[in-house]
Amino acid sequence: MHDEYCYLYPTQHVTAPSTFLSYPWCVGLMRSLSIDPSLTPKERNTTAKCLHRLYARAGEFGKVVNSEYNYVAAEALVGFKWPMDVKNKSGE
Repeated sequence: MHDEYCYLYPTQHVTAPSTFLSYPWCVGLMRSLSIDPSLTPKERNTTAKCLHRLYARAGEFGKVVNSEYNYVAAEALVGFKWPMDVKNKSGE
């Protein structure tokens, strides 16, 4: 979604448009929460379902990444954790 995307479907709520790209950050958050051992299995399952819904919309965001400013691609890389989820040699 573009940073001007401000509709919170399926609700009637609308946010103010900004240059904050919520989509890639939500993907990163849901990825992290879906494997967070401090959450209950039910909570991890819920976040995994949210992540699946977000991934289903990746094509929409992909259109923006290829046609906008560099910050869009940069935030997508950070939000999707490419390549940051590669473990270093110490296993961290």
